[in-house]
Amino acid sequence: MKKAICFLLVVICCMTVVFSVQADRAPVEKDSNYIGAMRVTKCKEWVSLREGPRKTYRRIMKVPLGAIVMNCTYAKKGFVKCEYQGEEGYIMMAFLEKAPEYEPPETSAESKTMTKEEILDGAETILEWKEFNVSVIATHIKPAAGNENMEELRVGCFIDDVAAWGYIEKVENKGTTDLLKAFIGGDIDEPQVMVYDAEYGLIMIDLLSGKEKWSLLKTICDLGDAGVMAIAEDGTMYITGTVGKTPVAISRDGRVLWVSEDPGTELGYPVEIILNADDISVRYETEDNRHQILDLEYTGEIIGIRDADA
Repeated sequence: MKKAICFLLVVICCMTVVFSVQADRAPVEKDSNYIGAMRVTKCKEWVSLREGPRKTYRRIMKVPLGAIVMNCTYAKKGFVKCEYQGEEGYIMMAFLEKAPEYEPPETSAESKTMTKEEILDGAETILEWKEFNVSVIATHIKPAAGNENMEELRVGCFIDDVAAWGYIEKVENKGTTDLLKAFIGGDIDEPQVMVYDAEYGLIMIDLLSGKEKWSLLKTICDLGDAGVMAIAEDGTMYITGTVGKTPVAISRDGRVLWVSEDPGTELGYPVEIILNADDISVRYETEDNRHQILDLEYTGEIIGIRDADA
């Protein structure tokens, strides 16, 4: 982490402007060539994502069998233009099939470098993190009069109190629970900024650049309002929310490692996840203010449920 922060300081000192447009996510323009989400199929292990719509173009990366590629549009000569893990390129149509169930909702995110005063203005602080001279602040604005259904999350990264990058996520909220959250993810050596949008999914934002490194869409892993979470030293995130209410384990590179089995009984609202040496304990609060503990193996297998107030 020390090397990463030193690198960031050099970059900022050499630049004449601060980061301004890094993590923008706008609704995709859908014309007659738009296909949407597609799944890699009919290959042994992987297919090539290439720079252009021919086999002679350079391979950007290998996309594994079963992977979902996004924002697909018809291209020429039997190829599809698509996006995968932040890279844009072309894959042969013969190795893809439509996967409408993975099509993300129409949401948007905006990169906007803000002062601390702008981030804090009229908002509740939900995250304050600092390591060496790098700090991250996140604030939350609930729907207010005149804009009843709009919820807003503001995130800013600062180096020596100078704004490096900023990020704004907005979502229409017609319910009673908060849909936007922010926390520090990654691991001890390389922390990252995490944003959860219950209408879109889980997003990792690079601490150094402000760019979206990956997103785990709601269609892949729906956590409801993502009630609570805990992060292991290796960066694995254990999250439980109002949907399902049993924990999900997610790797620091955005893969779902496991979804816990159904406990077979109604649980209350998740309050806390504790990562013990040998197992995981999840505390729930019921409507009559009782507390239950769900104990899990680190594989996601349920050990048992007990009354925390006993």
